[in-house]
Amino acid sequence: MLRQCSWCGKDMGEKPPLEDKSVTDGICDECLEKVKGELNGNNIQREER
Repeated sequence: MLRQCSWCGKDMGEKPPLEDKSVTDGICDECLEKVKGELNGNNIQREER
């Protein structure tokens, strides 16, 4: 499966099963840090794609 960040659209590589080429979403490390900042009251804005 191909992984893609739901927040910024960044390609995050593959995860098993590797023969399945469908796209699944998640959150990249950079966007995760931004979201954590928002939860802590820093109000960092989500990037537009």
